[in-house]
Amino acid sequence: MKIGIPVKPDSKDRTKYVVSDAFGRARLFAIIDENSNIEIIKAEETGGRNIANILSKNGVKVVLTTHLGGGAFEVIKSLGMKAYKIPAGISIEQAISDYKNGLLPEIKEVSSCGHHHHH
Repeated sequence: MKIGIPVKPDSKDRTKYVVSDAFGRARLFAIIDENSNIEIIKAEETGGRNIANILSKNGVKVVLTTHLGGGAFEVIKSLGMKAYKIPAGISIEQAISDYKNGLLPEIKEVSSCGHHHHH
């Protein structure tokens, strides 16, 4: 089972990546496989729905992210993937460790971040 995380280069150390606070607008994603190998992929498209599909095509079943928009959330849910909330700026290793230790809350509904919502 692979894990996908939106990442960006660490401002303090450009050779490392940290969790990005973007999802649909993130350009880089870390894909982590069962053996903890980390592969960084570049998203050719932006937008939550596109990103969710790209991650799914890469075998990702779990997404760790700071938030999800409605479109991304629907796609992730419909593809049978799960999403968990992590803080921005932490290392990939920390995010994986927190996930494996069951410390992350599952995202079960769309987080409100000022976009329009239908009630």
